[in-house]
Amino acid sequence: MMRMSLKGDMFHSAGVPWYDTLFGRDSVISALQLLPFEAKLAKSTLLVNAKFQSNKLDDWRDQEPGKMLHELRQGELANLNLIPHTPYYGTVDATPLFLILLAEYVNWTGDLELVKQLEDNMDQALKWIDVYANMKGDGFAYYAVKSPLGIYNQGWKDSPDSISRSDGTLAKKPIAVAEVQGYVYMAKIRLAPLFRKLGRESEAARLEKEAGELKKRFNREFWMKDRQFFAQALDAEGLCDVISSNPAQCLWTGIIDQKYVKYLVNRIFKEDMFTEWGIRTLSSKEQRYNPLGYHNGTVWPHENAIIAMGLRNYGFINEMSLLFTGMYEAARTFEYYRLPECFGGLTRSEYSIPVKYPVACSPQAWASGTMPFMLTASLGIVPDALNNRLVINKPHLPSWLDNVQFNNVKVGNTLTDLSFRRVEYETLVNVSKKSGDINVLIEY
Repeated sequence: MMRMSLKGDMFHSAGVPWYDTLFGRDSVISALQLLPFEAKLAKSTLLVNAKFQSNKLDDWRDQEPGKMLHELRQGELANLNLIPHTPYYGTVDATPLFLILLAEYVNWTGDLELVKQLEDNMDQALKWIDVYANMKGDGFAYYAVKSPLGIYNQGWKDSPDSISRSDGTLAKKPIAVAEVQGYVYMAKIRLAPLFRKLGRESEAARLEKEAGELKKRFNREFWMKDRQFFAQALDAEGLCDVISSNPAQCLWTGIIDQKYVKYLVNRIFKEDMFTEWGIRTLSSKEQRYNPLGYHNGTVWPHENAIIAMGLRNYGFINEMSLLFTGMYEAARTFEYYRLPECFGGLTRSEYSIPVKYPVACSPQAWASGTMPFMLTASLGIVPDALNNRLVINKPHLPSWLDNVQFNNVKVGNTLTDLSFRRVEYETLVNVSKKSGDINVLIEY
């Protein structure tokens, strides 16, 4: 239901009924979630977003050179220029996420020809991150709305009251949200090998150096020693010191220093953050907490999937499985197992089923991609098409899932059938068929 095409390229619209159009962030994340199952969609998503990449300054649309779009509308209001969504560019994260998707697409396909085709788009996106998003010159990626009809908060939590302090006051622009710093770090780390493949060795080294510096800066500036957690954001006046889900996404990107990981993981599974269905967007102890607040206490399936992948990456397999299990059991309560955009942040001990958010999109693209992404995390599948490898790293099926048969896993030009079987507390893997020449490495 979410498939759309524009200028000949297929992508996922964001959600029905409110957001049934092209969104940069949503189309990219849903394509990322489905990469192991359908890489062609990722390619077409990259191409359609590249076609709308900005090449000028325009405050009406919050537009800057190199920036990826937030939202495209086509209709009477747009035709009359009464709204800025033609397209509108008020997003700080679509640009680094575009770069991450490109790198991940190559990991699965080895398609360097697309990298060459999008090389200028890649360069312009990196320039936007380094010049326009770096508003304070401190290396962090910020946003600050300029359009009179623009979105005030321009991360994925884009409602007006979604970024705040522990005293309940709202963040003041410019704002640098935690997860976006992770996206920028991940984009630069993942792009460096592609730059080397293009013969751009010095620029690859520069990207790695910048990523390393950003990681140090992030762990120094965002860490709240008194709360043993990372801040939700930095704004014009300092730290937005609430306990929120934003930093948990940073596990996926790898920007968190090892010495802080256990504190972050332990904290997000405390009762004020974990509902047993999933992790809330905001701690129930914070001033602005509302279990039915759009970004201030609800549970968003896609975010939990990103966090689950991050837990996998840092070796917290049991915690990953706990999230996967909670989200699966939540999905069982919805018709067709169709997870909505979000649901209430009330605990499972209070209500035996997830409390519906009244106007949640359903179906919604990145909510629909949640279970495939969590399954990929559970199976431990790591592609490396450029080096002709497929790594299965410590697969772990949860207690409710005994067997998984994953056929036609395509890495590069090789198709592989994988059989996963849970035996007591271990998950065994068998390569049942392979057509093509690839090294399958299984790490228990």
